[in-house]
Amino acid sequence: MTRVLLIDDDDLVRYALKVAMEASGLEVVEAADGRMEPIAGTMGEIDIIVTDILMPEVDGLELLRHLDPSIRTTPVIAITAGGRMRNLNYLDIASQLGADAVFAKPVDERDLIAKIEELAASR
Repeated sequence: MTRVLLIDDDDLVRYALKVAMEASGLEVVEAADGRMEPIAGTMGEIDIIVTDILMPEVDGLELLRHLDPSIRTTPVIAITAGGRMRNLNYLDIASQLGADAVFAKPVDERDLIAKIEELAASR
């Protein structure tokens, strides 16, 4: 079974995505931000990371910087609804930092799950 680490500070978004993922047979571990301390113990058991980009504490871009793509083996999918600075394209920045896929919110759950399954199959 594919195990997904789902990181999003919005409880409702996290809940909706978790329900959809679990209905598709994925196992989901949740986190409200990208701080590594609370999630470090589960990292070896995670197949895919899905992270929001704009969050308090540690955001998705900081998480991507921390997870060096040259040594990272866990695929990362970044999602966002935009941001404080409309002239920055956070999804492009996430891709440049090594995200394996990016999605704008609201995320089409079927497309996200299909990408998770595709990335998991290619591991």
